[in-house]
Amino acid sequence: MTDSRPVVALYHHLPPGGAHRAMFELTRRTNQRYRYVLYEVEPTDQDPFASARLAPLADVVAEVHRHRAPVGGEGRIRRWTRAVPAIIKAERQIARQIEQLAASATVVHHQRFLQAPSLLRHLSGPSLYMAQEPRRRSFEYAIRHPTERGPLRRTAELPLDLLEGWARRQDLSATRAATAIVCNSHYSRETIWRGYGRDSTVLPLGADQDQFTLPPDDHREHEIVAVGALDDSKGHDLAIAAVGQLPLPDRPALRIIHNRAAPNQADKLRTLAKEHGVRLVLEADIDESTLVSRYQRASAVIATARVEPLGLTPLEAMACGTPVVAVNEGGYRETVTPGITGALADRSPEALAAGLHRVLSDLPGTDRSAIRQHARTSWNWDLASDRYAAELDRLIG
Repeated sequence: MTDSRPVVALYHHLPPGGAHRAMFELTRRTNQRYRYVLYEVEPTDQDPFASARLAPLADVVAEVHRHRAPVGGEGRIRRWTRAVPAIIKAERQIARQIEQLAASATVVHHQRFLQAPSLLRHLSGPSLYMAQEPRRRSFEYAIRHPTERGPLRRTAELPLDLLEGWARRQDLSATRAATAIVCNSHYSRETIWRGYGRDSTVLPLGADQDQFTLPPDDHREHEIVAVGALDDSKGHDLAIAAVGQLPLPDRPALRIIHNRAAPNQADKLRTLAKEHGVRLVLEADIDESTLVSRYQRASAVIATARVEPLGLTPLEAMACGTPVVAVNEGGYRETVTPGITGALADRSPEALAAGLHRVLSDLPGTDRSAIRQHARTSWNWDLASDRYAAELDRLIG
């Protein structure tokens, strides 16, 4: 029987994390509508959502084509000078393959180094760029200038500054080459406009309501849960300081769940926790069923990432009926509803501690089902996949 589904090429170079989750869910939920042909460059990370219940991404598409590229070496310049040219070369080859495929459209997700893949500039057919956020290193002062640099250091880092300037131009030109752009929040839509001068369509993401569910009982561990890579942008140091503001002897533990870590971050956080009198648990690379259990059993979830574009952690926690305390910025302002699903607070240990105290004090009377219902109404993958399909259909015509 002839397959009448439109052929859609799919490209990504994503690490494990929320963006990978979004790509997986949108592809899985629309693969009966489109015939996906997947193109990857050296996928070295384990698929974080492969389980007995959820198949790897390769199992929810019709075809897979992989290209090899060196991973680079020690140091950012060495990694870039080895890996990036090879990836750009592979993306040119992929563009030619997509032309031969005669795909109805191409869905493009981020590339790790340049953010917007150069592939977008080489496609002649319609392209849909899933822009989770702009390339923050290009636009945010604190990332571009992490420390004050003296003359000697500025001279030593001149090659890296030149490389960054080139990367900014590559990301800008590739983003502007996309036929259409979708993003994950109104906050992201605004930052994409400011950074690239492009309009984008908001595609609210969600949590798997069948996987992230209410617990079988109301037992809670006396701990706060945070989820995110161990790096400065996730704000785990702020979470530790906030928990350290809660009064003894009822101060809860803090469990940080992560799938990757920057060098020395774990030791840094352990030292900080000791200084603040916080019992810290670092848990790495857990499977999804364990993650669900951690959400269900937590007294609360804390979200402290710096201007997070959306953040799947609050959505997953709320689907499990667990309240969330988040910093009042970025996409958290769209997902967390004070007084219903948790609390929003200024970026300070004192303000976050007050939010945690308020949520923990209200915990005995918390209606888990009300939290879950509020989250599932506006933030679910069925709604996201419908809007995603509508945008793809518009491109395909």
